[in-house]
Amino acid sequence: MARTLRCLLAIMMGAGLVAAQAGAAPDRPEVSAKVLAALAPVFAEISRVQREEAARPAGRSVAERLVSMGRLDQSGRLVISKINWASLTPEEGVQARKILAERMDPIDQANLAALVKMLPPEGWFSYSRYGRPAADAAFHIVQHGDTATQERILPQIEAMSKKGEADPESFAKMYDRVAIAEGRLQRYGTQFDCVDGYIAPFPLEDPSNVDARRRAIGLAGGFAVMRAQLAAQPCR
Repeated sequence: MARTLRCLLAIMMGAGLVAAQAGAAPDRPEVSAKVLAALAPVFAEISRVQREEAARPAGRSVAERLVSMGRLDQSGRLVISKINWASLTPEEGVQARKILAERMDPIDQANLAALVKMLPPEGWFSYSRYGRPAADAAFHIVQHGDTATQERILPQIEAMSKKGEADPESFAKMYDRVAIAEGRLQRYGTQFDCVDGYIAPFPLEDPSNVDARRRAIGLAGGFAVMRAQLAAQPCR
């Protein structure tokens, strides 16, 4: 156990995340072995993808770089489901989420800064020029960025989605996320929160017509069905 803990601590120290080490902020509680063990799959995957992407050759195209950045963006998120949240107390869960954010936020910020510099004159990455994998990767990166950048890019994604050059779902998700961040109601029902232990949608604008709005922009599937499926999933 001691050897395993040392290995886990080494991973966390690489990201500057262990507050129990000398020189750490005095108000940061010590990270428990249980929290470190729960987070280990996420940090191991992030480190693996970082090594692979660092080994790729320079001089790649914009599309290739976007796909690589997208892999980094998703590396930790795709294995968060492997965290055994049930094994953690509520306090440990809060600590684990804070540590996750500290590990992933620098990646998100670096990705977003690089993406903004790569934006084409038309304002977004079209399917026909950059390919869907690159455009989808760019969308994920912006979704994990700041509201100001999302709001800036939203009109371009909307215009391209109407021409088949961007995913309508990308537009809907970004619209709803910006609306919620600005204190407005979501329009397309794409954003959900954890409420009383279960997944529930953020408040909707004109709920009775949400499916009509979704169909109007090309979204498949009814909101009620999606809501029922997600509502059955517990969350913490």
